[in-house]
Amino acid sequence: MRKPYLFLPLLSVLAFITGITPASAEQFVLFDRVFDFTLEEAIPSKSHLFVKAEDFGKGCPTDWTAPVDYRNGTVHVRIEVLEKPAGDAPTTWSLCYLPNKGQKNGYGCTNTPVYTKPGVYEKDVKMTEFWNNDSIIWTEGIKQMALVIKDDSGGKGHAHLRPDPEKFFPTKIRVTMVQVSKGSTYDPSLVSAEAKEEKRERPTPPTRPFDAPGAPEFTRLDGKPGANPPVDADGNFVIGPEYVAAPETKAVEGVPHGTIKQFVIRSKDTQRFNPGISRDVFGTPDPDNPKTLIVDTHLIDYERAVTVYIPAGYQPGTEAPFMVTHDGPKEGKSDKNLTQILDNLIAEKRIPPIVVVSIANGGGDAQGHERGREYDTMSGLFAEYIEHEVLPRVEENCDVKLTKDPDGRATMGSSSGGSAALIMAWFHPEWYHRVLTTSGTFVNQQWPFDPEYPDGAWGFHKTLIPQSDPKPLRIFMAVGDRDNYNPNIMRDGMHDWVEANHNMAKVLKEKGYHYQYVYCLNNGHGIRDAKPQVLPHALEWVWHGYPVE
Repeated sequence: MRKPYLFLPLLSVLAFITGITPASAEQFVLFDRVFDFTLEEAIPSKSHLFVKAEDFGKGCPTDWTAPVDYRNGTVHVRIEVLEKPAGDAPTTWSLCYLPNKGQKNGYGCTNTPVYTKPGVYEKDVKMTEFWNNDSIIWTEGIKQMALVIKDDSGGKGHAHLRPDPEKFFPTKIRVTMVQVSKGSTYDPSLVSAEAKEEKRERPTPPTRPFDAPGAPEFTRLDGKPGANPPVDADGNFVIGPEYVAAPETKAVEGVPHGTIKQFVIRSKDTQRFNPGISRDVFGTPDPDNPKTLIVDTHLIDYERAVTVYIPAGYQPGTEAPFMVTHDGPKEGKSDKNLTQILDNLIAEKRIPPIVVVSIANGGGDAQGHERGREYDTMSGLFAEYIEHEVLPRVEENCDVKLTKDPDGRATMGSSSGGSAALIMAWFHPEWYHRVLTTSGTFVNQQWPFDPEYPDGAWGFHKTLIPQSDPKPLRIFMAVGDRDNYNPNIMRDGMHDWVEANHNMAKVLKEKGYHYQYVYCLNNGHGIRDAKPQVLPHALEWVWHGYPVE
């Protein structure tokens, strides 16, 4: 008879040690996940997402009725809408319990609050009052949760079936369900500041064979790990599928090192690109113009780091050739891989002793963000920003003098940074003659829409290069055979990175440009696996013909 009296103090001591009260001990987080959901994913799944039992939180019982009674308790539903298309379409989610053993309908569902905008929404639901809760045999437990995105019309309003699904997709949402036992009170401290993000891989882009219809004719170097094209050759080359890091990527004893300097530019202190822009949610296709998106943006202040590599032996006051690179390091960071390559190539006199100005982007990506505004806009504005706002600060802060000779100036970037590199040289060839791109975004990603350049950077190979006199540019391009293919909701036929780069190679050849195009087998966007082999070669190729002394 004394055991119950001994148990209660022991429970109190345990609660004191662990910080768990009796009320919070009788509740558990069923799941707490962040989901990204696109229309392409919603159509085959019929607007459903799933959380399996193995992903439920600790404390989830098999029997929901005893010894702790969750069956007659409540569920606290919390959603944090992180991204939602513009348009304020009323949206809700059905949250369906799929049991190990059911009866009647076989499952039961509660739902989230209805929402129209990003934000946090919460409510408590009695477990005995939601739809078909008695179709679940609660003593046998739950095997899975199904989450279904819907409009506010009722049970049949699956979002993917609506005539306007672009008002619901893509979306990003955090969903948290806390099961609270009968007689207990929801404890908000159980919900962490950050949820585990659901890492559902997006479909891998298709592999495009180098000899597929529409591809340019390639010189084959594939099957020869480590092989790069000749440094004095123009044309199209295929390499891979296995790669060997170039020796220039490794430290070499006795090679002098360049120095790194860095400073920060605040948008408030510049005339151009002040203020910046940002968005909270991705845009939706414009029903009146499939070549663009409707994006809700707001103005921001921002900062960007400028990281400057100064070659060993540089004499202050001496005019130096230089290269501008995009997506430069953040404040306090540097690109050690690039500086290692530069040290070795300069020491071997395979490239001139160049200064490298690595400029961080203004934040975000693509349509509606500052990075997209800077990199994807078909104009000379960003080159002018760099010329008048960045390079003078480089000379002042780093005690260097940069050449005005366009043949001694290069631009480099990957993805949208690659399109930015070409855009700078195309609109201002009096400033830049040399361009190095990897996975160049020569697609339609410009925003806002510009009727003068209605196809964005896709227009380079569609109209601009074919219809213009050749410019004095030397252009290196590399792309992966699994590079981006329709990565977002745009379906305008202008979002295949491989097709875009193939087309670039063909029109550059037709117009007689000095170009080299390297097609990297077994590589995706950014040619990450191939880059340690390719980048030293690309730098040497793009600077070929410029005096190294």
